[in-house]
Amino acid sequence: MKRNILAILLVLGSLYTGPGLALVIEKDVTQLSNEADRIVVAAVADLESAWAPDGLTIYTDVTLQVEQDLKNSGASTITVRIPGGTVGDLSMVESDTPTFELGERVVAFLKTDDQKELMIWGWYQGKYSVIGDRAENDDPQLSRPLADLLETITTADH
Repeated sequence: MKRNILAILLVLGSLYTGPGLALVIEKDVTQLSNEADRIVVAAVADLESAWAPDGLTIYTDVTLQVEQDLKNSGASTITVRIPGGTVGDLSMVESDTPTFELGERVVAFLKTDDQKELMIWGWYQGKYSVIGDRAENDDPQLSRPLADLLETITTADH
């Protein structure tokens, strides 16, 4: 009897489609700089969304053309995969994931994941849009003058 109740609860729990619980550990720019494997100023050269192999989720490959390395160096073209995107008429939005636009200039904090692929470190905190002399973040409270962002990155203990 207990087994049947447990099985029913597991099935019901798997059917729950309410709001998910996102957890992003808040980090300041110094922490992001110290923890990132690479930090770049880059232009978004390509955005390509597709269905994941499971057929349930969408991801977007963001191709960055590196203009300047702020921490470590590597390939001049980088592709990072982020959850979410648009395929046909269907869009999937993942909370706390940074957004990118074709042609946009960005400062990106990058970390190598378990599969040896680069990812944006710190979720939305790890990507700033360069707009004139400003570094704008998806969280307006993190936005600041570009010169301040670059100074904080270059003076961090990395």
